[in-house]
Amino acid sequence: MLNELLYVDICNIEITVVGAAHRHLRSLRSMKRDHGWINPLQEEAENERMHLLIWMQHTKPSRIERAFVVFAQGLYVAAYSVLMFVSPKTAHRTVGYLEEAVSV
Repeated sequence: MLNELLYVDICNIEITVVGAAHRHLRSLRSMKRDHGWINPLQEEAENERMHLLIWMQHTKPSRIERAFVVFAQGLYVAAYSVLMFVSPKTAHRTVGYLEEAVSV
């Protein structure tokens, strides 16, 4: 259970960062307001980052586990960025699926 929660926290950080960047860049390209979505996404990313930092302080992971976190974040940022660019609707469905899988 702890591994699944860690996975979701790692992914949620990237999801919100990529989402905020996507909204920001789309707003700049279209030269229209995004109606206040960028800041809440950035705040959520900060919240998830704090969860990860608390977990790391509590469990004191080894270098291998830290490397896994860095690798997983990089891989997920790349994959989710491509998915968000190709199909934002599918990207949001993926987020819902991940959240549902952890809550079961």
